[in-house]
Amino acid sequence: MAYRIATVYTLGPSLQFTGVCMSPENVAILKTLALRPSPSIATSVRPMIEALEQSGHVANGPDGWSTTAKGCELLERQRLDALFKEPALSASVVRHDARPGSAT
Repeated sequence: MAYRIATVYTLGPSLQFTGVCMSPENVAILKTLALRPSPSIATSVRPMIEALEQSGHVANGPDGWSTTAKGCELLERQRLDALFKEPALSASVVRHDARPGSAT
C-alpha cells in the first residue's frame, strides 16, 4: 500500500505542490533521516535507501545518510496535505450569534 504524499495546492504565485506516491516504509526512512543522520544503514533497508538516493531524497554526506532538501520538501508536503484535510478546516463556519432570517 502506498500513501499519497500530497495533492495539488497552489499557495501563491510560484508555490505549487503536486502529488507523489511513496510507501509508508520510505516515508518512515525519510522522517528518521531528517531528524538524525545515520553513519550506517542496516542491510535490510539498504534497497530502500538506494532507491531513495537515486530519486534524490537521501544522500550520504559527511555526517552519514540524511534526508536531502528534496526529501524534506516531500515531508513538508505530507504535513500540509494532512493539515488541509483536517475536518475542522473544511467544515462550514457557523455564527452562533446570528438570528434566524438575518443576513449576516
